[in-house]
Amino acid sequence: MVHSDRTLITASEADRVWFEALVRTAQARAASQQLPDLVTLRRGAVDAANTPLSRPVPANVEVTAQDAGGVAAWWFRPEDRRRESPLLYFHGGGYVCGSVEAERGVAAALATAFNAPVLAVGYRQAPEHPFPAAIDDAWTSFSWLARTCRNPITLVGDSAGGNLAVVTAARAGREMPGSVRTAIATSAWFDVSMSTPSWTHHQEVDLAPRELGVFFRDCYLGSGHSGNLPRPPNEADFSGCAPLLIQAGGLEMGLDDSELLAAAAARAGVLVRYEIYQPMPHNFVKFARPTGDFAIARMAAWEKELDGAARR
Repeated sequence: MVHSDRTLITASEADRVWFEALVRTAQARAASQQLPDLVTLRRGAVDAANTPLSRPVPANVEVTAQDAGGVAAWWFRPEDRRRESPLLYFHGGGYVCGSVEAERGVAAALATAFNAPVLAVGYRQAPEHPFPAAIDDAWTSFSWLARTCRNPITLVGDSAGGNLAVVTAARAGREMPGSVRTAIATSAWFDVSMSTPSWTHHQEVDLAPRELGVFFRDCYLGSGHSGNLPRPPNEADFSGCAPLLIQAGGLEMGLDDSELLAAAAARAGVLVRYEIYQPMPHNFVKFARPTGDFAIARMAAWEKELDGAARR
């Protein structure tokens, strides 16, 4: 039986106006400047995390380093957490310029919303470590956590990390059945080929220029890939995969990729909830705005809904 659920969520007028202004500024900057070099991109991602636009790490969330089976990771533990069963979080950044430091606010927001410890994975970045290093690190860190955790793990990822969460969940369904409670992907970059219509139709209304995605793809695949792209997750074997929550902004260039992924998983019999947030751009959850707060709250509610259904 195919299980699927598609929900359209409309942002408030205040958030619509706020994000429209943000996109206009980003588009104007991209049109007037060349793409920054790699060092500048990475430094800029960290600097952005220190601005009022990004989510802060509350004082009641403790951050500590952790070796997750040889992969660098950091715990985000809220002082008043109600459970010890953890989440595993994979940050975004196109496999190139992201880091736990740059997206620590998202990890802290997840820890607070779920009232649970979150292990944020510092997987290796391209071009120093091209495909499949990030996927390998995601699996290694998940396997380490699964061996130390008595309960199924919730996986969460945004942008490139959303792909890592789903790919890891699909593999776990085949090799470690029952080890994943759910995988949640928000604004995921599922298909590095960037070939679906939304990559063209939305390039003037999304936050980052399409050229940046091309740069990330070429770094990720390595020199001389000659079009030998990784298989998109919608072609993956989803047999035994845990339930999925897929969230996407309605203006994202990768919107069609999320649609294809959700449909493919549903055809395989996976329980899927697919949410489209209008008119949101890519990775809207990383900004300290009500729509992102709502999306993260929906993640926690989805997990509780699954737990309630399992107890019935």
